[in-house]
Amino acid sequence: MSTYTIPENKSWNEFFGRIILCLVGLIIWSCHSEEDIIEEPDNIDTEIMIYYLDGNEKHIISSNDTLTLFLTSTLTVYIDSIDDSKLYAQSSVEVLKKDIYSYDCYARQAALAGVMFFWNNETAWRMFYINVLPIYIQYYIVETTCIIDVENESLKSMIETDLLNSLLLQYSEIQLSYYTLESGDIILKNQTKKETIYGSFIEDNSSFCMLYNEEEYFFSVHYTGEGIEQYVITWDLTPIYQTQYPSEVMNEILLVSFVLKYEY
Repeated sequence: MSTYTIPENKSWNEFFGRIILCLVGLIIWSCHSEEDIIEEPDNIDTEIMIYYLDGNEKHIISSNDTLTLFLTSTLTVYIDSIDDSKLYAQSSVEVLKKDIYSYDCYARQAALAGVMFFWNNETAWRMFYINVLPIYIQYYIVETTCIIDVENESLKSMIETDLLNSLLLQYSEIQLSYYTLESGDIILKNQTKKETIYGSFIEDNSSFCMLYNEEEYFFSVHYTGEGIEQYVITWDLTPIYQTQYPSEVMNEILLVSFVLKYEY
């Protein structure tokens, strides 16, 4: 007959506590059959190849990798030899399935997006990130002219004087920072006077609305067709002056700037 000796310096309460814990463990273990135990597949995540192509060069995407993508750009991601995969991403990246083994990821907003690849009936997965960077467009002003078409000649003279003193006529540089496909921040700089306007903008097919000091300014950007980087920015100030002089007839009040465009 086997015996159990209580070690020295141990209390009876601790002795019976251990016995009770052992009994509870045996009861819980006996309630589970082998079918209830799910074993994780061995190294299934590392065995599956997920990658993108840079020319003909294949780049492997590992767990928790961060890929960089500029706004408006597209990245095609491939998964090797798996035909039941699914790819999900946060809202700043739009995902469309290209074919059975690849997905197109479209950058829609400047932000860090989590991306999840699932396969094997969604029992296996790999997570990585796509960091969408904003687009910056710089316009350097070459020349700006005024077009004032109003019936009241004295008012026309007043508006002309007002425009000559305005920062809009004196700015020398415009910077647009796109954080979505159609909106972002705008900065107007006067390098001579060291003055700067900070605002936001919304774009609709090359037509812009700038919000500055709780007032809206409208302008458009068009390619001149004369050079790779030569554009025309037209500010339509008619609504602003029509609000100030509602009884006057105003056909158009425009600031037209010839600019050079740089994107980075």
